Amino acid sequence: MFRRNTEWNMGGITAPLLIDEFPAPSYEIIELPEMSFVGKTQRHSYPIEALFNPKNHVHRDAMHQYIKDPSCLDRAAWGLADCGQVMKWSR
Repeated sequence: MFRRNTEWNMGGITAPLLIDEFPAPSYEIIELPEMSFVGKTQRHSYPIEALFNPKNHVHRDAMHQYIKDPSCLDRAAWGLADCGQVMKWSR
């Protein structure tokens, strides 16, 4: 039924873009203080799509290590930075 709706485009799969109806968000450019990350850094020199492939072992290995030894994380927060062709995990 939704595919036959006249308000939809691109073969009825996505809603039309109505950019004029939404105001542009306001923003402010700020400079963050220097931060240092203490912990383990891993670099992967393959595309980001490969990292999130369910058959890839890299993200599972990090989770399994945490499940076996929760103290392997020095802090409660850790994340993924530099989402280009090279991945860098910092915590």
